[in-house]
Amino acid sequence: MRATLKFEARRYRTSSPAAGRAVSHGLGVREVQHGLRTLEPERSVALRAMTSTKHPAGGFTLIELMVVVAVVALLAFIAIPAYERTITRGKLLAAQSALMEAGIDIEQYGQDHSTYVGGCPPSASAEDFTFTCPQASSTTYEILASGTGPLAGFEFTLYANGNKSTPSAPAGWSTSATCWVADPQGDCVTG
Repeated sequence: MRATLKFEARRYRTSSPAAGRAVSHGLGVREVQHGLRTLEPERSVALRAMTSTKHPAGGFTLIELMVVVAVVALLAFIAIPAYERTITRGKLLAAQSALMEAGIDIEQYGQDHSTYVGGCPPSASAEDFTFTCPQASSTTYEILASGTGPLAGFEFTLYANGNKSTPSAPAGWSTSATCWVADPQGDCVTG
């Protein structure tokens, strides 16, 4: 019996700290087994309480945050210049459209008054552009749209014979004596 008790004590001592203490205090195998049965439910409840929580630990690791920042930076690096080019092109097209309307207005004035003098300045308006008539006579006119603010440096002209030109543009943009440029490569607006 004593050999069995020692064997059982060793077995319980290694498998459970509580059982090992119970055996070392002189308790018999039955008391130890009974103690284990009573300890086991408490132990499993405690383990469940430690491993499962209602609110799991939240947050992100540093590497996850760095990856997100890198992706956002890459998207911004690509998207912001494309957005700015689109806005600039839209404003240029709006100014060119307003310049065409000013040409129609001054032509109507010339037909009504048999002269273009007094038909300027045109009533045209476009964001970041001012419109003037540097030249107007009884037979000819020139309407100039000059960029202001972020579009400073752009100039578009419309002549009485319908000719268009881009006499000046900012650095990196092309100019043209025969059309209004629509992009830095010098592509012309048709129509």
